[in-house]
Amino acid sequence: MQADRKNKPTCFDWIQLLLTFCVPVAIVVYTILENNRDLAISTQHRNQDLSIADGQQQDTVLREYKKTLSRLVEKHGLFFNYSSSASLIARSSTTVALNQIDPARRKFLLSLLYDAKLITYDLPTDPSVISLDYANFTDICLFIKFINPVYIHLNVEGAIMIRADFRNVTLHGAKFNKAILHYADFSFSNNVKFYDVLGFDGSNDITLFFRNSDITSAKFLHVKYERVSFEHALLRNADMKSFACVSCNFSFSFMGRTNLINAVIEDSLMDFVDLSDSNLYRSRFGENIDFHSTILFRVNGTYTSFTHCQFTLTAFGSAIFDYTKMEDSTFFNANFIEASIQYGVFTRANFTQANLFASDWRNVRCEKCIFYRANFTDANLLNAIFIDSDFQDVFITKEQLRQTASLKGSILPNGTLVN
Repeated sequence: MQADRKNKPTCFDWIQLLLTFCVPVAIVVYTILENNRDLAISTQHRNQDLSIADGQQQDTVLREYKKTLSRLVEKHGLFFNYSSSASLIARSSTTVALNQIDPARRKFLLSLLYDAKLITYDLPTDPSVISLDYANFTDICLFIKFINPVYIHLNVEGAIMIRADFRNVTLHGAKFNKAILHYADFSFSNNVKFYDVLGFDGSNDITLFFRNSDITSAKFLHVKYERVSFEHALLRNADMKSFACVSCNFSFSFMGRTNLINAVIEDSLMDFVDLSDSNLYRSRFGENIDFHSTILFRVNGTYTSFTHCQFTLTAFGSAIFDYTKMEDSTFFNANFIEASIQYGVFTRANFTQANLFASDWRNVRCEKCIFYRANFTDANLLNAIFIDSDFQDVFITKEQLRQTASLKGSILPNGTLVN
């Protein structure tokens, strides 16, 4: 018995055995962790060295660019000809430099050119000294916290400005024609007329130009613009909530899926525009907006208002304009197929030859409206009110007329005046 007890391992023996296995394992784990830490530190130092080297290289690029620009200015002055060899060299040098520097240095380069008046213009028809066609200003940020930067007659036509940040910037005239502005942010920006800055009457000039530019998915939240041209621009998926614009031109632009909630647009051209699937909720248009041949397919126009607007040949197919208010507007040959305008209020509206097939007019109120030769086939007129309106030569059934709540003072298709 005593011999068995002596041969039985003690607690101390077990501890020694455990330590025999644990100590080497601990050493291995410690060694691995130490190596990983050293590797992480080494990687961090290497990345820092690479970043410093990259920054130094970019600074060198900027210095060489400034030297090239200085030599050109010394030799030719600040106003060398747009088509001259000096201008071409400056343009080429600018393009090459921009492709080698980061967004912060791109901003510095832009400021350098702007301050030297090499990318500005006197009149809208004038080119700048240096062209920025295809110049890469991607991710450039002109936004400055608590400051409202001001740019006068900035010309960045043809530039690549993807994700450019123009928030809170005041643009006293700028040309963005043919620029690529995907995801650019112009929120809270504004512009003023030329004569406010230059002291002469430029009231007929357009101060901002976005002609033929690609502004896909850009932001224009809470902007205040006057006399802006978006002709032929691509504004697909643009966020223009609370967008305010007076005397603006959107002719032939593509604005599919654009957010125009609470927008206010006055005295502007919106003809031949594609606004399919856009959101116009509670927006206001007027006075004198021309929507000639504009496409409004599947638009949400609930609670919108229109004053003195023209909708000749406009397509409202499957759009929703419930609770809309339209005053002194014309709808010659407009197409309302399957559109909904429930609870809408129309005053002195002219629907001559409009196609109202299968449209929803329930609870609509129309006063002094003209429907000469309009097509009401399959339209729902339940509880609609028509006061002093003209239905002469209209395609409408007696059953549809019976659906209405009132036809007081209106002229029926057979010429009868309802008392």
